[in-house]
Amino acid sequence: MANETNFKILVADDEYWIRENLRNLLDWHEHSFVFLEPAEDGEQALEVILAEQPDIVITDINMPFLSGIELIEKVHGEYPEIVFIALSGYSDYDNVRSALVAGATDYLLKPISKVDMLEILAKAVDSIVGGRRQQLEQKIMQEKLRIASMSAIDRELSQLIRRTNNQKLNEQIQSRLMEYELDFSGFTLVLFRTAGLARILRQSGEKEPDELICRIKDLILSQVHTSKSLVFNCIYKNNEFLLISEADPSKLEKVCGNVIRTLKDLTGFPATALIGKYYFSFSNIREAYNDAQLSLFAGEFSDAGKIVLASESQDCSATKRMTAEQENHLQHAIANQNRSLFKKVLFEEIRLQDCAKDKWRFIEMRQTADNIAWILRNASTSNAKASQLLPMDNLAELLQLAVDSFDMDEMDSILEQMLDEVFEPEGQPKQSESMRQTVAQVKEYIDIHYFEDLSLNTLSKRFLAESSYLSKAFKQAVGDNLMLYIAKKELSAQKNT
Repeated sequence: MANETNFKILVADDEYWIRENLRNLLDWHEHSFVFLEPAEDGEQALEVILAEQPDIVITDINMPFLSGIELIEKVHGEYPEIVFIALSGYSDYDNVRSALVAGATDYLLKPISKVDMLEILAKAVDSIVGGRRQQLEQKIMQEKLRIASMSAIDRELSQLIRRTNNQKLNEQIQSRLMEYELDFSGFTLVLFRTAGLARILRQSGEKEPDELICRIKDLILSQVHTSKSLVFNCIYKNNEFLLISEADPSKLEKVCGNVIRTLKDLTGFPATALIGKYYFSFSNIREAYNDAQLSLFAGEFSDAGKIVLASESQDCSATKRMTAEQENHLQHAIANQNRSLFKKVLFEEIRLQDCAKDKWRFIEMRQTADNIAWILRNASTSNAKASQLLPMDNLAELLQLAVDSFDMDEMDSILEQMLDEVFEPEGQPKQSESMRQTVAQVKEYIDIHYFEDLSLNTLSKRFLAESSYLSKAFKQAVGDNLMLYIAKKELSAQKNT
């Protein structure tokens, strides 16, 4: 079928002069029509319709071999979107009535004037466009319902892996477990961790996150061809997707390899797959999830983009990557407002950025990041107003999320912003005119788009500025840290509503 600005039209008539008159009646291209080579009878018209699927068919009612009425009857059931216009003489009203009953939407009487043709085509185009618009609206509604249904499934299945003290909820969970128990003779749980997904979701529009999550679930499920399976997104950690399959763990390695590659293509970030052992009862789903989490914590922080197999028991012993002496050095740097010393301890003594080279475990990175966040927040508590603790708390949460997503670039960006909250600007270097203009543009953008999920990373990329330099320049020019300025704009808007 043609698009809405280029409609295909077919004329079918056994009289040559009628076909040629209609061919030359209008400048079809000027009116956004493709005039197909006319058909000489009903059978030829049927062949063209099946091959070209025109939008509009103008057919003579009385033709040899296959009449116009028979043609409409044959085509209308299979292609109801095609608009048929019956072509008839003045004395042929009974046949016109039959054509309308067969499925024609209108009729033209011979001889045909240019005005009559344009009027009938306008009605036909309105019918086509209206039908397509209705189909599109139905498709959008169906997709909304599908997303809502999948979100409800996510909530239900996420509850099955989470402990709760709510007795009523526990009873509902046990009931659902029994239902799944009947469906699954046994299962393997695979935990997919998608690095960078939190960043993508924060940068998305209002409806895009749900659409992206559905695409990822569809992608995972499409790779499982031979067994009964469920896929859901953990509502408590949106960068986690869980596959529950009746397949044996050994048969899922190829599936996981394909998923990891396609997720990388879709999101631009690596993903990790943790394959648990096989369980014979669905009531063990929480245990299976905990096993996968244990495998994650025990694995190396550089495991992003890899497949990890959960064993019967995992050695989760961890090396303390930050000593008490190094903690003291960090606190000493804060006390003396020495940002350079703080970063030197962080990167040269603790070797935070060499975590992959030094084979840090995930749990070691998580503990170290939490400790750094606690030291910085504790320092900001002593010299900041209560209202200024909100962005620091938000940054601490974002830091933890970046660790969970194996996203070192995001971790660096968030740490820089946390340091901006604790340390005074060093030396207050004079800003260039271009940087002052950039800061002004960033501020103006925030003033308009403060309700969006903005971050230092997204703004630095949008305005082509190095993130740490933009952070310092913004605070120097505006007086507030960038995240604090956004928080204040949001708070002010809430008070005014």
